Amino acid sequence: IHSFVAYSRMECGGAPLEAVTLAHGRRLRLMLEVPSQNQPDSLRHSLDMFGGHFSHMHFTFVTRQDLTLLSPLNMWDCGLDGRLHLACKCEPSNWKRYDCTADHFFVIPRHHYDAFNKSVGVQFGGMSRGCCFNKGCHQGSGHGCYGVFAKRISGGVGQLGFCWPQPRGRVHEPNVHFRLPQCGDVEGTVLLKKLWRCQGKFW
Repeated sequence: IHSFVAYSRMECGGAPLEAVTLAHGRRLRLMLEVPSQNQPDSLRHSLDMFGGHFSHMHFTFVTRQDLTLLSPLNMWDCGLDGRLHLACKCEPSNWKRYDCTADHFFVIPRHHYDAFNKSVGVQFGGMSRGCCFNKGCHQGSGHGCYGVFAKRISGGVGQLGFCWPQPRGRVHEPNVHFRLPQCGDVEGTVLLKKLWRCQGKFW
């Protein structure tokens, strides 16, 4: 496993680079700081900078720095079976409304990498379904990427899967498989102040 890290001081709340380096240890192959102030820019810069490496990997895992994995790989539903896997579906109401999916973890096989890369930043149709890390909708999130992948990836929905079960509550709430920062974790940091869910904003 090799780690490639795109690091933004603005997005990470000023955490020292040394801490990021230490977290990855010997797996770290390349780390570059990017001039980014939002999620779409961070992901776009990451793919642009490291794409030459990713396109040669059998599988690429794209994730957020602040995601903590709580269950081992052999307990995940996303085996390395050649499909592109997203983290999980959103809560039932939003999955039904616009195929909403969590946007903090992706498992991408090499033959789907180009389509994944070209899907990031896309917006088509309405403001919900068909919006994948585009700053013009959903606060720039990737919650609408499923519909984009279904159109862009060879094989459509048959080539899409999920790593973890659909949660009963919202995807950012604690569960047995992963943990995302909670609004009360580090009060006052730049990152948590900017999170729409920490400001009581839900769509």
